[in-house]
Amino acid sequence: MKFELNVNPDIDEAVRADVHRRSDFTERLEQLVMEYNGDDSITAYADGEIKVLSFSELECVTVIDGKTYAIDLHGKQYKIRYRLYEVAELLPSSFIKINKSTIANKKRIERFSAAFNGSVNVIFKSGYTDYVSRRCFAEIKKGVEKMKQFIKEFLHRGALFCGLGPVIMAIVYIFLSASGVVETVAVSTLIREIFTSTLMAFIAAGISAVYTVDRLALPVAGLIQGSVLLLDYLLIYLLNGWLKPEPQIIVLFIVIFIAVFAAIWFIIYKVTQRQISRLNKEIINN
Repeated sequence: MKFELNVNPDIDEAVRADVHRRSDFTERLEQLVMEYNGDDSITAYADGEIKVLSFSELECVTVIDGKTYAIDLHGKQYKIRYRLYEVAELLPSSFIKINKSTIANKKRIERFSAAFNGSVNVIFKSGYTDYVSRRCFAEIKKGVEKMKQFIKEFLHRGALFCGLGPVIMAIVYIFLSASGVVETVAVSTLIREIFTSTLMAFIAAGISAVYTVDRLALPVAGLIQGSVLLLDYLLIYLLNGWLKPEPQIIVLFIVIFIAVFAAIWFIIYKVTQRQISRLNKEIINN
């Protein structure tokens, strides 16, 4: 059997299968194609009703008596023609496994509740409840702890280096004064710029904690840091009048920032590449 995929965004999507005869495979293929509604929804059935549920409308997907059901925002059960592991491959990262038979939308979790026998239950916003296995609960706690650790690291780094903001501001004013651009500064202006430059340095230092998040790939972490830094600098510069609110100037500022940020990352990449090359040589020589 051959498989051929033709990707063309300009044509209507269709699936064609050339087979010798109908079989269980063709039945499943036809069902899969007919039920496909896009990347963020699933077809469900209840009381003779067919309904397309977007993933945001799901509180959880669970297995009851060997059949897979989707629970919507009102706690209503809809049967779906997928196995649980097949649904898991479609759902976004906001869905987490809470036991061997249920995948939950963590955005719809109201709270967790401890039972007298030591087990843990999850209560959804619709009132629907399910149990949480010990293994899954441990994984959920790890995720929460990682988020707490990120926040702590952000605050720690920000607090450690926020003092650089006023220092940088002072250096800027030294040059402006020496060149005759600025001779005096109003007290209110000075106070505002001290606070805003401190905030700017706090955010700039704190966002570097994004590299401590293990599940983020390095390019993604770099993109997040670059985006936050750009907004941080741009807004503070505009607020303090260090940058004129003119489209051409703002675009030029963004272009220069991206160029400098990319250059820094290129230098880091080349240095890392050289270190790896040197390490490989040492391994070969030994």
